[in-house]
Amino acid sequence: MTDNLSRLEKKEQTRRKIIDSATEIISAEGVNESFIKQAGKAAGVAHGSIFAHFGSREMLISAVLESYILKASNFFPSDNSSIPLETAIESHLRMIGYNEGLYVNLIVRKSLLPEKAKLQALQFEMKISSMIIDCLKSVSPNSDPIIASNMWIGLIYRYLENKELYSPNQEVITRFGDVLKQFFISQITGGDNE
Repeated sequence: MTDNLSRLEKKEQTRRKIIDSATEIISAEGVNESFIKQAGKAAGVAHGSIFAHFGSREMLISAVLESYILKASNFFPSDNSSIPLETAIESHLRMIGYNEGLYVNLIVRKSLLPEKAKLQALQFEMKISSMIIDCLKSVSPNSDPIIASNMWIGLIYRYLENKELYSPNQEVITRFGDVLKQFFISQITGGDNE
């Protein structure tokens, strides 16, 4: 019994190492053709061992995304309905800042992912939008909260996708997060910050 538990624990440790290594690779380089080999090497496991743990490249990407979403979700308030818009925007910025490279490569560039991971990313993105929409309904009742939410997401994505143009030497959120937040809120509230 102890040997079985020990094997299960080792299997889970190896699985976690692979996910962590793949997370680092995807954060830095995206989902490229060699990320599985790189993740295996970084985790100290054979290339074939990755498939023994995950079954396919797509399942590993999905596991990395699932792990990220679980951690990133901790940045969101549990009740979106009563939080100020500024708090929602700050939560979104903190969540991106937690691992900006992974956010860009798994959420912003979701169209490059396998189908299951693309759907996971889209669901997570909808959770973010929903939080912002709920806040916008109370802040700006005369404007369309869906369009306003898309304006925020589009603004952030524009800067994240063009990091080398806007912020080549540091994270975009570190450099521009507060400026983008203040700009967006002033556009929505007509200059009246909450």
